[in-house]
Amino acid sequence: MLVASAFRQSAILKSAIAGCSQSLRFWSAQSHPTPTPISTTRTTATATATSTAAASSTGAAATGSNPTKPGLDATTTSDSAPPSPPSPLPNKSLINRIIYGDPATSSNSDATQPAESHSKLVGANQLYEMHFHHVKPDRWNEYMDLTSQYVPKLLASPDFKGRMTGSWTTAIGDPEQALTIYEYDGFAAQRDTSLALARNPAHAAYTTQLRSTLRSRHVNVVLRFQFWQLDPSPMTPGSLYELRSYILHPGKLLEWEQRWRRGLECRRQFCQPVGAWFSHVGDLNKVYHLWLYADLEKRKQTREAAWQVDGWAQTVYNTVPLIQHMDCTIMYPREFSPLK
Repeated sequence: MLVASAFRQSAILKSAIAGCSQSLRFWSAQSHPTPTPISTTRTTATATATSTAAASSTGAAATGSNPTKPGLDATTTSDSAPPSPPSPLPNKSLINRIIYGDPATSSNSDATQPAESHSKLVGANQLYEMHFHHVKPDRWNEYMDLTSQYVPKLLASPDFKGRMTGSWTTAIGDPEQALTIYEYDGFAAQRDTSLALARNPAHAAYTTQLRSTLRSRHVNVVLRFQFWQLDPSPMTPGSLYELRSYILHPGKLLEWEQRWRRGLECRRQFCQPVGAWFSHVGDLNKVYHLWLYADLEKRKQTREAAWQVDGWAQTVYNTVPLIQHMDCTIMYPREFSPLK
């Protein structure tokens, strides 16, 4: 019985070894395929070529030069270099494709990437700060009085090295919200303003009182799109502004700018585009578009008319996939806002 059992175990072991050997030969063949043999004999194309080779051989023998060897072209002598070995075939084994990737689908992505940052490619030199104030509902009137008295003094102060673009309060959107945009000629001017105001006692007192009226506040440092010039044209009293905010997928800013170059030309036929910015410090991948309308009815008519212009539908089609989130806010300008 013991002898029979030993024979069975030996047979099982031999079968397993044979299976492993077959698997190893299979993977070895996949990883190192046998190159196709190359014939070392070439035949002449026509009888004329053969006759020419024979004549050349006879002439060479008469003159004592090296004759052409049989089996080679008439133009190939024994001193000629042997044919180049075949290029190694690409490794197509399953394991290598998993580890290193398939060469057929690999591409050098760096070759299509811009050599400069997206901000430098699409942004203008001016620097902007967008100040969002979310006011406590029961302190709204106090907030309005405080800012109306102090902000004009701030703009006239020698400590302030920038300019105000505009200031608005929300009519439709987040209630009790105010937005003010300041412009600086670069980071140096913005830094000098911050340092000077930090040493200004009047500004410190204003900041303390302001904080008591707010639920929260947020500041974004943004750059203006080069192709979208800020329009400071006089506005009709009573006009409204629409701030459209977009959060883009990372890496899509350059494509957004390219698509909107055409889209802006479609929209400006019907309404006044005020400005467009993208975030540089703060909420990243964020874009702001500011539009001006006479009223909400005119806004509705304008947006409907844009769909009749060639290129607008394509702009929407191409930009929607770039967006993670979007919203719009209807605003009215403050009395001290340069953009009325």
